[in-house]
Amino acid sequence: MAQANIVQDLTTWIPIALSFVTIVVLVFTWWAAKNQANAAREQAKAAEKLIVVTEAQRLSNEQASEGLIAVTDAQRKAAEDAARAAKEQSALIKAQLEESLRPVLVYEEGGGVSTAVPCTLTNQGEGTAFDVVWWYGRAGALTRMDQPVSTSILGPGYSAKITVDQSTVRSKEITVQYRSADGRLYQTFVSYSDHGPIQVQHLVIPG
Repeated sequence: MAQANIVQDLTTWIPIALSFVTIVVLVFTWWAAKNQANAAREQAKAAEKLIVVTEAQRLSNEQASEGLIAVTDAQRKAAEDAARAAKEQSALIKAQLEESLRPVLVYEEGGGVSTAVPCTLTNQGEGTAFDVVWWYGRAGALTRMDQPVSTSILGPGYSAKITVDQSTVRSKEITVQYRSADGRLYQTFVSYSDHGPIQVQHLVIPG
């Protein structure tokens, strides 16, 4: 009888114990799953923060790169503008210097149409004329015979006397040649039209 009671008690308590153990296991399983889920959420949040930081760094790097490129382009443009301005300034100074040294000899004919008419070469330029010579015909003529000049150096506003055959000058023209103080060679061509002499100055380019 006692054994039967014991067996009956065991039969009653074993299912209860098993249910309790099952509940405990389920609780621990739920707790572990919850912790894993929380850890996963924290990892996801950390990953999102890392993505945001990485994107911000990328944007910052792109902006910095664009800013650097803009600064570099601005510096290059400024350097090019400065070089161009310096070149233009140098060319302007050179042109002003050349103009200040450029002589301009103007032919002024005397009266009459004889074979020996006194005429004048007057320097109307800013610079002194050196090595003044003249001849009948153009500079490219095959024959050239330099004619006498009263002086071979003419300062600004000064004149020199030459004697011209008017009939010859009307058929062959005249070339007057001279140099500036910086060595540039000039020629003044004199030809005739129905209205009188026509004069053109020409800078001789070496070579």
